[in-house]
Amino acid sequence: MRRRYRALAVMAVLGCSPLLPAAAQQGFGALGQPQAAHEQPLRVPVNIPAQPLLGALRAFGLQTHSQVLFQEALLAGLQAEAVYGMFTPQEALERLLAHTGLAIATARARSFTLKAAQTQGAQRPAFDPQALS
Repeated sequence: MRRRYRALAVMAVLGCSPLLPAAAQQGFGALGQPQAAHEQPLRVPVNIPAQPLLGALRAFGLQTHSQVLFQEALLAGLQAEAVYGMFTPQEALERLLAHTGLAIATARARSFTLKAAQTQGAQRPAFDPQALS
């Protein structure tokens, strides 16, 4: 079976969506520029109300100038919690994903890939010698 992936990227959303005003496209010239290794990730203002996760990821991409890749089926029925404040893009995304069962699989300069988080039941239990007696 072929898996279907979906990417939410600021550039793709701005380039394809007739719903966004032209003024919203200003200031995106530095997208895709890798950060120097010594630079700290910048904190950006994030204002995302609680909503279905797909909508929250769209808002996240626009507000942090980031891209998120995921399997579309992973988001079915999931809700994101509200995220308000100054965060690095990764911190903001981690807060959006809290309690969804999803986690960040890879993170590169404002590009993130999501995966299903490993659950407690799926982890191998630690060996307890006292349990044998």
